[in-house]
Amino acid sequence: MKLEKEFQTHIHRQQMNIAHRVSAALQTQRSLPSSLSSSTWVKLHNPPTELCQDEALLLCQAASNQWVAWIPDHGKILLAAEDFSLE
Repeated sequence: MKLEKEFQTHIHRQQMNIAHRVSAALQTQRSLPSSLSSSTWVKLHNPPTELCQDEALLLCQAASNQWVAWIPDHGKILLAAEDFSLE
């Protein structure tokens, strides 16, 4: 019984994590202007390394929620909309 309860708790936590990520992604989509375009500098929430800049230049939209961007001292990267914000 204890193992079953632990498993149910684990599954519930996973579902809550997924729901939180979906909610955050939807909130980010609503907060970004629809006119967001290439050649726009954005602020990164979590830069990929400690040594690179915390800003990125959007190059092109890869999907409805993803952008190809260039980070100085790092190079090209694929960013999800929740990974950045306008300054």
